[in-house]
Amino acid sequence: LTGYVRTEAMGRVLWDFLLPSEERGPVQAVFERLRAGDFPNHFENHWGTKTGAARLITWSNTVLPDAFGQVEFIVGTGIDITERRRAEDALHTSEARYGALMEQAAEGIFIADPTGRYVDVNPSACQMLGYSRSELLQLRMQDIVPPEEQARLPLRMDDLLAGKTLTLERYLRRKDGTTLAGEIRAKMLDDGRLLGIVRDISERKRTEEALRRRDAILKAVAFAAEEFLRTADWERSIQDVLARLAEAANATHAYLIQITVDPTGNPLAMMRSVWTAPDNTPVDISELDRERFASLEPWGDLLNQGQSIHGLVKDLPAFRQTPLWESFKTVAIVPVFLGGEIWGVM
Repeated sequence: LTGYVRTEAMGRVLWDFLLPSEERGPVQAVFERLRAGDFPNHFENHWGTKTGAARLITWSNTVLPDAFGQVEFIVGTGIDITERRRAEDALHTSEARYGALMEQAAEGIFIADPTGRYVDVNPSACQMLGYSRSELLQLRMQDIVPPEEQARLPLRMDDLLAGKTLTLERYLRRKDGTTLAGEIRAKMLDDGRLLGIVRDISERKRTEEALRRRDAILKAVAFAAEEFLRTADWERSIQDVLARLAEAANATHAYLIQITVDPTGNPLAMMRSVWTAPDNTPVDISELDRERFASLEPWGDLLNQGQSIHGLVKDLPAFRQTPLWESFKTVAIVPVFLGGEIWGVM
């Protein structure tokens, strides 16, 4: 986007080299509001590229707190809307370009009459929702917005009538019944029609959810460490610890496995505790006791270095070939250390 490589940007204050001087103050104010607890929030500003060009970016901002609830990181997810803004401006300033714009725009463009019935849509809108153009023109705005979304975020007609441009995030319903996360810019045109320009942000929402889950897992790991340090009888607290970790990771099963060695010096893994989510089949620990988990051996070096292992089971052959894991879709393994040596894994 900017033309800078990572080594050129790391360690530099972003408003010193990416922002035009007149926009530095407003951006710094956004950061201050985030530190003060005003999150998530949205903001637009220009970024300068390495070649001197300016790009308009819309930001979805949130924070990651530390274990004490203080802001540790500010996470901004930006989308380059330069072309979209030009498209919006073109709709108001150039009727001659209207047809080409509708056909070529990557975003979904929806135009509805004052009653909410669609009177025009572009190919991207049809592709986004899985309808043909003729099908969409038989629908109203409320037909593609799930009822719970309409209740959560009603359309603010007063603001549209006042000439305001609204930016909102809504889940939209496709023809097949699935939903997509959309970022919508809505405006009332001079003739009373309603213009909506929609960008599919499903991937961004998944990324934000992954960050949220990572933060929850880190907090759960901190909780686990605190519990183990607080009591010498870890067996009394291990179920709470495993439940906290599993719930943070949205997992159905959590295990505590001790890694030791057999009399010949070969690594041996022993199942010490299992937590199973309600409505899931529990594992009989007695059948697994002292079972040697060959699936852990390829990852021994990484685990000893304190690194975790995670991914889809189908992409990890060592796990896929082990009966214990074959019924699972994903796996995440975190090493547990005692006295500087690896004790086992969760």
